[in-house]
Amino acid sequence: MFGKWFGSKNKAADDDLSQVSANTNNDALTTTTSSISTIPKCLHNLKLDDFVGVRMLGETYSDKASTLLPLVSQRLQCHVTYPIVQVVSTMTFRNQNQKCVEGELLLPMPEGATLIGYAMEVDGSLIDAVPVQKEKAKQVFEEEVRSGRKVAMVEKVAQSNSFKTRLYPLPYNTDKTVQVKYQMILNETVQKNNNSQSGKINGTAWVPLSFIDFAALRDDTKIEFTLNQTSLQGFETQVLMSVAGGSSGVEDQLLWTSKNASARTGYFELKKSDLKDSMTGFKLQVTKQSEDVRDMLLASENGYFMASIPVPQLSDELRNKSRIGNKVQIIWDCSNSSKNSHEKNLKNLKFILEGIAPSSIYFTSFSSDIIESTEFKSVSDALKHVGGVFYDGGSNMLLLDKGVINKSADYCIAFTDGVHTFGFEISPLANFEKPIYFITSGSVINSHLLKHIATKSGGVYLNANELSETELLKAIGKPVLSFAVADFEDSDMEEVYPNEPVSLTEGGVFKLFGKFKNSGKESVKVAVSFRYGSSVYHVQELDLPVNLEQCEAAILPLLWAQQKIDSLSTFPHLFKDEISRLGQEFRIVTDDTTLLVLETLDQYLKHNITPPASLSNVFKQYTETKKNEQESEERREKEKIERIVTMWQERVNWHNRDFQSVTKDQKIYHDASGDNDDEEECECDDFDGGVPEMECCPSETLCCQSAVQEDCLMLDREECKEKCSEEREEKSDKKPKKKKKEGSSKQSKGVSGSINIKPWSPDASYCKAISTASDPYKEYLKQRESYTDSPAFYLDVADYFLSSLKNSQLGVRVLSNIAELELENIQLYRIVGYRLDQADALELAEWVFERVKSLAPYEPQSYRDLALVKERLGKYEEAMHLFNKVITGKWDMRFDEIEMTVATEMNHLLINDPNLPIIDKRFIHNFELDIRISMAWDVNDTDLDLHVQEPADKGGEHAYFGHNRTKIGGYVSRDFRQGYGPEEYMIKKAPKGQYRATTNYYSSHTQTLTGGTTVLCTFFTNYMRPNEQRQMSTIRLATHRSDVVVCDIQID
Repeated sequence: MFGKWFGSKNKAADDDLSQVSANTNNDALTTTTSSISTIPKCLHNLKLDDFVGVRMLGETYSDKASTLLPLVSQRLQCHVTYPIVQVVSTMTFRNQNQKCVEGELLLPMPEGATLIGYAMEVDGSLIDAVPVQKEKAKQVFEEEVRSGRKVAMVEKVAQSNSFKTRLYPLPYNTDKTVQVKYQMILNETVQKNNNSQSGKINGTAWVPLSFIDFAALRDDTKIEFTLNQTSLQGFETQVLMSVAGGSSGVEDQLLWTSKNASARTGYFELKKSDLKDSMTGFKLQVTKQSEDVRDMLLASENGYFMASIPVPQLSDELRNKSRIGNKVQIIWDCSNSSKNSHEKNLKNLKFILEGIAPSSIYFTSFSSDIIESTEFKSVSDALKHVGGVFYDGGSNMLLLDKGVINKSADYCIAFTDGVHTFGFEISPLANFEKPIYFITSGSVINSHLLKHIATKSGGVYLNANELSETELLKAIGKPVLSFAVADFEDSDMEEVYPNEPVSLTEGGVFKLFGKFKNSGKESVKVAVSFRYGSSVYHVQELDLPVNLEQCEAAILPLLWAQQKIDSLSTFPHLFKDEISRLGQEFRIVTDDTTLLVLETLDQYLKHNITPPASLSNVFKQYTETKKNEQESEERREKEKIERIVTMWQERVNWHNRDFQSVTKDQKIYHDASGDNDDEEECECDDFDGGVPEMECCPSETLCCQSAVQEDCLMLDREECKEKCSEEREEKSDKKPKKKKKEGSSKQSKGVSGSINIKPWSPDASYCKAISTASDPYKEYLKQRESYTDSPAFYLDVADYFLSSLKNSQLGVRVLSNIAELELENIQLYRIVGYRLDQADALELAEWVFERVKSLAPYEPQSYRDLALVKERLGKYEEAMHLFNKVITGKWDMRFDEIEMTVATEMNHLLINDPNLPIIDKRFIHNFELDIRISMAWDVNDTDLDLHVQEPADKGGEHAYFGHNRTKIGGYVSRDFRQGYGPEEYMIKKAPKGQYRATTNYYSSHTQTLTGGTTVLCTFFTNYMRPNEQRQMSTIRLATHRSDVVVCDIQID
């Protein structure tokens, strides 16, 4: 029966879906926020348009991650061909924020659902997305946003069942439409009648749909259902709408039943007037009476197969086995993101503990670290204690292999969503000393990891959104029912999945996927073993008909690919390349594959991305153009190295020159008598070090000294340059020219001095309240209620615990909350990484910057940040490889000349090991300095400036972007206006006195809400000398033109 549905043997399913899709009215483009699910509870109360966010640049910064961007219309098309459910969700939202912005939408999806299509509206037509490697897609998206061109993307959020779509631009008061396609398999169960093999087969699916502002939806909103009755023959089908507010919390209202349908294909639609403002979604139910519930569903097409096998029933003897012990450990995830599940988890825990009545209860809570471990003898005491736990910090799942499990317990019950946000990931080689039974009730779940740990430990993964309290209790502490192995001849088939044990539940349906080999056989055999505990209790033999015939619109290859990806996704960092390959081949969004939409041929050519076949003209032109292009990456790298070496030599020339200090009596360019015969001409223009040439601004000019805080900063860079040049010419006409003096190559012996970092003192009421409290941590938890989504709050409080209280454990825990605010947010990860680096928590900082590099490999700062941490960890060769990547990489021009900073830091690395594999020996130079200051920041497209005031009584000047070479030898590197820095100040021979470093928030060009900018400043004296001193500081800037003193360096 099943084979009749698939592919070309019966294209009714595809024709029905095509007919529905073809009816899309592009003249009235509509929206949905729907994801589909086999889980009828997990998203019941999740308002999907609550995840629609706009990121915009405002006059006043917000510390929250996003601002709501409401949906205004939707069209949802749901097509069911047993056992597959497909949803086409077309979403239209409207920007009412009075400026052009970037939109973002997070779609939580249930387990097993696959994103199979994405499109964005351009000039009235929906353009299909193409699969692109995730890192490249992000780079392309950012570049196109900066260029102001249309672009959209959808990506999977790592370690979760959520997808995030971003699109640009969203002009003010204008509609924007995207379309998302989902696919899933019905959640099937069987119910056997007593003393008989007959029973009932059930299939369910959940399509969540709820809104914050139902009234904002337009009247053209439409929901359509198409049900293929051929595949559903013999099934009674119902569609219900779930509405919140009934006595049980959710009430189901019948919308349609197959009993009233006479057509072969059931079709009905709902308009806005048919919907409810309190609706939570739609529930699909199919039911069939069967004479033998052991019947299996087999399907094959295009060389792929799927076997749908009812889980064999247990004997009464096995089913009635007692629990494996009466000493239980409760492992409680207290990460900040878990607090929303507290009440539900506590309710489930109460039911379970009262049901199993353990003799001993060991309780352990964790987040970024182990918070507490204690023991209880009574259930009531344990429940009272758990009811009062606090939630704080990121989630470190590695702790399950690093001391969380209590050896005295017989088994563990862990309440967690499994989403790892902080610290190195758990390894496939990890061992677990006790069986772990995972219970999860959130909407964002890392089910792959939880299932793997549960199965490996001898426990089971239980989703409380799917199971009742009684079902949870029934499974806890019992031997685990699982799929063990599939045995077959290697000459008959390959790549059969699942390929490792999988926990199952009695009454469920197990699905096996694989590929046939061309063995010449009409059918092949496979034996599927099921076990209970450690013993195999049933072996199911299958005879699979081989079908190698190729047909269009085949579904099984996609289902097989998703199953393989699921098998690899437990440890995506280990199988990144294979997962990426599968995603691109089968057009599936994975952790490493993104669907991207571009507008023009130029965009596809620029980024070397093949356009979709649906853009036939663009696709043809792209193919022809690429045939005529031959680009040599090796030649490009060689040409770049030569260019960088030339720029580097200019920096070396500056370093080799000795600058004579100018005393207070030897004033520059300005003397009341006009007689300046003893002055030395400023020579800074001769040593531009590879940066854009700037006019030398003498310290006495109006622009660059007394008025630098007023006139110069009120001008843009070109106006400042012009003003300084004019004043210099006026002064120069009044003084005689002196012959330039040759420099000396004599090396400095070093200086004696101190680095005095100005403590960061945020002007916030919560800081005073926490610092004056008798219990600062308790007061922090209280204050947090008002600053839950504020990165600045956690940064400030973490700094207090780390710097003032010297409490590393609490400081790091508070800091780790930032990683929980928004999964895969590069800015937030950088904030955490910089502060961990400053706090000398180098292993954690390394992990954070590894994450940043994986998320933003198209930005050279990602490699530099990681290299600097690895150098401090003593991983010198790894650091050098990262530095080499910065030198040879192909970066956006806004990052140009970061190579100069990195080349300097490569030489610092060579001090530790002169035999490190530097990319080119011409970069080697002993770049010792009296003072070196570097400044980097965490926000993209933001311009911060480093300013240093040199000792005025020694001829020192104000060094900054407009005056980047000073008479005493001060050097300011290139002004980064659209990136993360770094900007540097260096001086080889520093005259005695005070050097004051300040930072200025010059401007921001970013399209996103950043909530401010975190700045990392690193200060050196005697750089690259044995007596080198190094200190770091992080500060937070939240407004423009905020000059902040960050450090005073005193040279004695």
